[in-house]
Amino acid sequence: VYIDFDNRYEGFVVNLTKTGTTFERNRELKKQIELILKNTEKYNKAIAEADMLYKAKKYEKAIESYQEASALLPNKKYPKDQIALINDLLKSMRDVDENYRRFIAEADRSFNSLQYERALTSYEKASALITLPCFYLYPIFHGTKYFWTRNEIETGEG
Repeated sequence: VYIDFDNRYEGFVVNLTKTGTTFERNRELKKQIELILKNTEKYNKAIAEADMLYKAKKYEKAIESYQEASALLPNKKYPKDQIALINDLLKSMRDVDENYRRFIAEADRSFNSLQYERALTSYEKASALITLPCFYLYPIFHGTKYFWTRNEIETGEG
């Protein structure tokens, strides 16, 4: 017997022998329906929690909740897609962070070696990677410091 529940629940198959009584089959069917309803309720709660965590940018916790939902109803595609999306996002964030740190280190080396044009270019590259205002301060401050230092050197006021 295959039951679909209008696609609202995971389909399931009831494997009963022909020798079982109608009462036994009904009892087994009821157990399986209750299990699916319980798993569906847990799945919906896990998805709601995961979506909330995702919106709050708590990506690691969101992955855990999506994994929980996926374990409850393994045939559902949504939690797997969300996990892949978050993993791609986290990788992208790590790449941006790596490049930011590389540009800042390069800029600082150039600045300390009095290669101000090169330093400014690297600070600008770092600045372009980051969209959070607090991270802008370092490359902008050092870029401004470049102009002050350059002005002092050119005017002899240093």
